[in-house]
Amino acid sequence: MFARNSDLYRDESESCSAFSSRAARASSSAPSGVTRTPLWAAEHLTAARVRTAQGLPRKNTFHADPNLASDERAELKDYKGYPYDRGHMAPNADMPDVVSQRECFTLANMVPQDKDNNEHLWAHIEETVRNLAERLTDPFRTLSAAIRSCAA
Repeated sequence: MFARNSDLYRDESESCSAFSSRAARASSSAPSGVTRTPLWAAEHLTAARVRTAQGLPRKNTFHADPNLASDERAELKDYKGYPYDRGHMAPNADMPDVVSQRECFTLANMVPQDKDNNEHLWAHIEETVRNLAERLTDPFRTLSAAIRSCAA
């Protein structure tokens, strides 16, 4: 089960105990052993990467991250019976090769997300960022982060 928002940052050192780097590929993330979701994910986007990614078919290969301890990672069963999508922090549609695409389907790159939000608002934001990357001549980086609720 996922942690409550109030637990998200209870101990900064514990939250950042694992770091999964895919810098040589398409994205990097910092998974939290507390929430079993990523604290953030970053990508290096270029017009060429976006064009290459457009040619890859989507393969829904959701899986637990084998690089994380079993008590610090999400498992597929964590999403069963809950009305949430597995929302990508670093989007699949940005992945320029099959290795990066497979890595982006690790649950360490997922946050529970309302289905309507994931399929509409968040998808629109992702598409807007890709469109921007295609128009710019310099590569840029994007960052997605979990937002801590200020509600008590």
